Amino acid sequence: MDDLITVAASRQVALPDLSGRINEAHHACTEAMNAGLQHAIEAGKLLIEAKSQCGHGKWLPWLAERCPDISTRTAQLYMRVARSESTLTDSAKAQRVAHMSLRRGAKLLAEPKHAPMTIELAEKFDVDPHDIERASRVLRADPDLAQRVLDGNVTLDDAEAVISDHLIIARQAIATD
Repeated sequence: MDDLITVAASRQVALPDLSGRINEAHHACTEAMNAGLQHAIEAGKLLIEAKSQCGHGKWLPWLAERCPDISTRTAQLYMRVARSESTLTDSAKAQRVAHMSLRRGAKLLAEPKHAPMTIELAEKFDVDPHDIERASRVLRADPDLAQRVLDGNVTLDDAEAVISDHLIIARQAIATD
């Protein structure tokens, strides 16, 4: 044990230098992780090109032979993010692609999409699609309450709270029957 302390002590770095080196290493690690999506997009573009040149039925054997470190699922992910590059860069939730991890990019692409009608209404009324979906739930649950929201007599948040309360009461009634 004393030998370990002696070895460590002989390699001791001045404390002020340690913080600088620690921060440099941390920043290098962060940059490397965040560059992942950009590299995946580039690999995806190249894979798409290779797949288009392979011909029917020859793509997977070519991939296995020429790129043995890339699984079929990884290749599919890379191609998906490459095809969706504009979606990722246009997303209000997305950071710049150059500073986004592959995991974050894949997660953004996997998030549920809104129905076309929801998107159309959101664009027409310049509101968030989630608000359209919330209003739709209120309308289905209680049309009279939805009309009060439209008239401005009740907020959407209050309407959702009322519906939530109704659901709790209904569940309790079912449980006691």
